[in-house]
Order: sequence, then C-alpha cells, then structure tokens
Amino acid sequence: MSGSIEKPRIAWDSCIFLAWFNKEEDKKLHDVELILQDIDSGKNVLLVSVVCCAEVLDRAGESTAGTQFREFVKRSNVIVANVDWRIAERAAVFRHR
Repeated sequence: MSGSIEKPRIAWDSCIFLAWFNKEEDKKLHDVELILQDIDSGKNVLLVSVVCCAEVLDRAGESTAGTQFREFVKRSNVIVANVDWRIAERAAVFRHR
C-alpha cells in the first residue's frame, strides 16, 4: 500500500452506542452524528471491539437498538476487532490515564 494514506481510526466504548440508540438527551449526540457522517463518507474508520459488541448486545438484546447495532457493524468503514492479551493490556493502561 505504498503511497496510500491510512484513514483515521476512531474507537467507541459501549456507552456511546447505548446513548445514541437510546437517544439520551443529556449526551452530546450531535457530536456522535458528526462522527457518523465522517464514517459514512469514508473519512474515518470506526473500530468496535468484540467486548463492546457483547456489552451493547447485552443491554440492547433483541430490541430495536440491538437490531440497529447489528446492522451498524456491517458498515464498510466499521471494523469489529478481536481483543487479544496484548490489546487488553494496552486498553488497561489507557483506562488508568
């Protein structure tokens, strides 16, 4: 991929998805919509960990939000990322900051 520019990658925690699907008015959902526009237009790539998927589906279940989430992760600029030990350790470091 010489000469190609990698797209910025964004990662969201489950709380972002749950706020968005539940339309939590006390959250900055407008900012979420702006990022989603960038994802849909191909400017950014969204990383979603399998742990995040499990958390969202646990809370959303078979509801409309659960269905929306299942469809959402099928987007071409969404990557569902497996978590291995190395990634889990790095995530723990970021959480402590």
